[in-house]
Amino acid sequence: RSSGINAEYGVLQVTVTPYLHEVFNKSFSYGGLVLTAVSTGMAIGSLLSGYLLQKKLMTPFIQMALGGLLVAVGLVITFPPVNIPFLYDNSPILAFPGVFIAGVGDPMVTLATLRSLYEMQLQKSGMLTPRSTTLITGIWLMGYSAFYYSGSTLAGILTDYLVYYEVALILAGVCLISVFVSLAMRFLVKNKELDEENIPLISGH
Repeated sequence: RSSGINAEYGVLQVTVTPYLHEVFNKSFSYGGLVLTAVSTGMAIGSLLSGYLLQKKLMTPFIQMALGGLLVAVGLVITFPPVNIPFLYDNSPILAFPGVFIAGVGDPMVTLATLRSLYEMQLQKSGMLTPRSTTLITGIWLMGYSAFYYSGSTLAGILTDYLVYYEVALILAGVCLISVFVSLAMRFLVKNKELDEENIPLISGH
């Protein structure tokens, strides 16, 4: 789920500047300025995600779902359909909040995924060792990197055959699927915890 959302960052880097230049005749400098909003959003999203997870104000699965939803909304705002004139005509301005919202959602998914992996390892072995945390982090970074670059490649291929907003809708749909998967996982984990609590204790065992 996390790696699939991470592909969005690669997609934005490949498509935002050409979109604004080709459709609205904006300079490449303008496109680069828009992309700074992604970095700003990711910085704020990282702080917010860390705070929510540390204070246990939100479970990792719920945060994954929220992050995926933010990314989907951000993509649609950045590349609105042409049949919504108000949004489409104002795309050069809306691109700033669009990529910002997507940027906030990205680290919320990635950090929550990493936290859930640590928790699963802790439940499995009862402890987290430097070796296990290093292995988990390495696998997580491998997935992040792979989908980041594959997202860029996929965006390029899709943009050759589809218009920008259609590419955004496809990727937003993938994000929404990840939202439902995260909520389903949260439901399953919660039910498993309740079942374990209701297992009767047998004396002497």
